[in-house]
Amino acid sequence: MIGCPLVAAGRSRTETPLTIKRFAVLLVKYTLLLAALVVTAGVSALTTMRAILTSQEVQVPALIGRRITEAGILAERQRLSVRVEGRRHDAKVPADRIAAQEPPPGSTLKSHRSIRVWISLGARRLTVPQVEGDSLRSARLTPRASASYPKMRFVSASTIGW
Repeated sequence: MIGCPLVAAGRSRTETPLTIKRFAVLLVKYTLLLAALVVTAGVSALTTMRAILTSQEVQVPALIGRRITEAGILAERQRLSVRVEGRRHDAKVPADRIAAQEPPPGSTLKSHRSIRVWISLGARRLTVPQVEGDSLRSARLTPRASASYPKMRFVSASTIGW
């Protein structure tokens, strides 16, 4: 029934016969299309793998105890960046210096990544209330009224040998 008119939805059209020549043209056409798709996928895969494999891993420098500007310079030498995550009290590290970092010094990190740091606020300072001259009971009650002294110990003069 090749070459007979088809009637679909009120229209008529004739289907051209599928000859050997037409079959060969279609086969070449679709083969070239498939080859182009495979080449495109291959180039994309190679580009992705090259980008992943060429990004170098670098060693994370020790930034603890340094100022943020100094840490930024050290990180840039390794093609890394510094990101300040916050501030915290640290009795061992002076104020305005880096108290902690993530990842730790000496570990490896891919280049162009960030080192997270926390800046020291210095040692925590507490104000001790003046209790000199007060009675022992009054001196014991004064700091307990404040929630900022949760671990305070009371020592009398007779305990320490005065």
